[in-house]
Parts: sequence; structure tokens; C-alpha cells
Amino acid sequence: MDKVWHLHLTFTQSYWDDLCEGVMGFKFHHLPSPQSNDWPSRDHQDYLKTLEAYELEFGEKPNKKFWPRENERRVSIVEYGLLSLCSVILLA
Repeated sequence: MDKVWHLHLTFTQSYWDDLCEGVMGFKFHHLPSPQSNDWPSRDHQDYLKTLEAYELEFGEKPNKKFWPRENERRVSIVEYGLLSLCSVILLA
């Protein structure tokens, strides 16, 4: 999710005009979190909270292909490349 968001941020006009104002209805700024020695644990806990929030919002568990659980593989570099390309096409 974070990688896709960062990709959106690189297309500044589309990010602000289309995504923030057009879709979300407000400007959503990126504020990087401070890094510390416990960041992998914090990131993991935040990811689990995101999965819970998804289920509460949409009434179903997130698709494991896009939202893997613990010890499941993350998106491969090829899949990430395709996702990035699709994002660029959609944002263009």
C-alpha cells in the first residue's frame, strides 16, 4: 500500500487534484514516521491494524493476493512492476 501511495505522490498534480480532492475530498499530506530500531515491529502492527480496518470498512477480509497475512509472500518484483505500470497509466 505504501509503495503505491508513494508512486501516486510522484505524480503531484494527479495526486492533489484527482486523488485527494476528486476521490477523498480532502488533501492528505505525507508525513514520514520517525525511524527507530523497532520500526519493523511497528510496521507489522500497523499492517495488521490496516487489515482489521479493511474488514470493518468493507465487511469482508481483504484479498490475500493483495493483502498477504503473516509469513505469506509479499508482492513479487514483477507484480509490483505491473502494479506500478497500471498506476502510471491510470494517473496519466
